[in-house]
Amino acid sequence: MKTRRNVVGLVSRIFVIGVIVFAGSGNAAESGLADAKVTFTATATAGAKIVGTARELTLEAQGPWLVFKAPLRTITTGIPLRDRQMRDKYLEVESFPFVELRLGRETLSLPALNGASAGEARGRLSLHGKSKDTTVRYSVRREGDAIKVSASFRIDLRAYGIDIPSYRGITLNPDVDVDVGFAAVDRAVVADGPAE
Repeated sequence: MKTRRNVVGLVSRIFVIGVIVFAGSGNAAESGLADAKVTFTATATAGAKIVGTARELTLEAQGPWLVFKAPLRTITTGIPLRDRQMRDKYLEVESFPFVELRLGRETLSLPALNGASAGEARGRLSLHGKSKDTTVRYSVRREGDAIKVSASFRIDLRAYGIDIPSYRGITLNPDVDVDVGFAAVDRAVVADGPAE
């Protein structure tokens, strides 16, 4: 029974994407996440590459779901003008402030103590007012009461009603790769650990 409680506690407190990601009421520390990083990588014609990064990622357990949210206003690409255009014209963050990823707990394979696991999980990504099913590739490493998670998935901007940016003959490809990573503390392991 104790092992079952550990697994249920672990699942209820971690996982990605970062994704996108991604809980409206709080920050990463409040959700038990640390070192959160969500990276969006897009390519364009003529070999151009645009990388956007966000450091805010929250996690909330909602029944059978793990819900990740990232505020889109915090994404930066290193060029302020491009960041403003991305937020205001394309992502329309005033109307759609977050990207959200919901993963079913039962779709995750989690490692034993001091172990690692990897797999694919089905989820639901909400972006720009639209929700679509997606597949997330993930890996989880568990060392003592610390858990490190990394995950990745791809989105097609057209599927979410986002206009494809084009400027001076350079057009963004609609497929964007998303990578998410964070650390967490397995509170179930801490709670069930030996008394000091």
